[in-house]
Amino acid sequence: MKRKVLVLSAGDPAGINFCKSLALQPDRFQIHGADTDIYRLHLACADSRHLLPPPGDENYLAALNRLIEEVEPDLLYAADTNAELIFVSENRDRINARVFMPPPAAVTSYENKFETYLACREAGITVPETIMLREPADVDRAIADFGEIWIRATHGSGGSGSLPSSDPMLACAWGERNSGCNRYSATQRLGRKMATWIGLWDAGRLVTCQARKRLHWEYAHLSPSGVSGITAAQATTDDPKIHEVALATIEAAAHVPNGVVAVDLTYDNDDVPNPTEIQASRFYTSIYFLARAGLNFPAQFVKLALGDPLDTDLTGTHPLENDLVWLKTVDAEPILTTAEEVSGNLTRWKVAQ
Repeated sequence: MKRKVLVLSAGDPAGINFCKSLALQPDRFQIHGADTDIYRLHLACADSRHLLPPPGDENYLAALNRLIEEVEPDLLYAADTNAELIFVSENRDRINARVFMPPPAAVTSYENKFETYLACREAGITVPETIMLREPADVDRAIADFGEIWIRATHGSGGSGSLPSSDPMLACAWGERNSGCNRYSATQRLGRKMATWIGLWDAGRLVTCQARKRLHWEYAHLSPSGVSGITAAQATTDDPKIHEVALATIEAAAHVPNGVVAVDLTYDNDDVPNPTEIQASRFYTSIYFLARAGLNFPAQFVKLALGDPLDTDLTGTHPLENDLVWLKTVDAEPILTTAEEVSGNLTRWKVAQ
């Protein structure tokens, strides 16, 4: 019997890659995609497509429940870090479908990067010093203490609203332009080396996890911060330090992890991975990489949520081999390869002098 999954924000890259992962097991899943944008909806990888009003619309809940009544999904999944995900989390008792998420208070806390910083600092985890920006004097203090600072929004994904700067006037103007009062923080700027750890949880029990190294951001030159949210090159790793810090970060948040809960990390000058945020309730856009490599997180996620048997060879910590590499960009099919093959190609291909 196919399990029916209703995916919200299905035309967003995160939703597309979730659906593409489920589609690798077509005999197991029937995918129904919904989106609030008619153009993105055309891009959804789904067996059926449905247009919803935006979550701020007074008719959103009624429209969603009518769609649920029509589709009769076994599971509802909100695919992107946006107002729709928050709406589903906060209104799950009024939505007539099963969800697989941390409790509402946990989602709210996880999504706040400054709260994550405070929890990690309290737990003794190495994190970059951070100041909440509430007035112009806070910018001056941050620059005096840290030198060049990293200004970042307390909520959101993809590096949205982030900016490195050592100029107080620019930093203040940036915050004001983006309605920054109580929404932005300033932190010590770390290095360019980054990693991600993602785990699938069942009421506090870690079912499986996988770490990966970010090797290169695509379109970094188009972003003021150099962070685009589009990982152009990444590789699997079982680095025990990443694993240790990620688990400690989630424990420090003092919530019982459930469903998917992941951690982003950036290395400091001492080569220590610093947690920079917790991603809860939804998968990264790169989850299709892991599915193609053999670890289908979305499939395991749905099975776990519904009590179906898991693929037991895909449980435990870091089941994938190291140095599997995923290369992607817009308008090109992604490539699954290895670090060895990438290095070998540099010796085989002619290099212009």
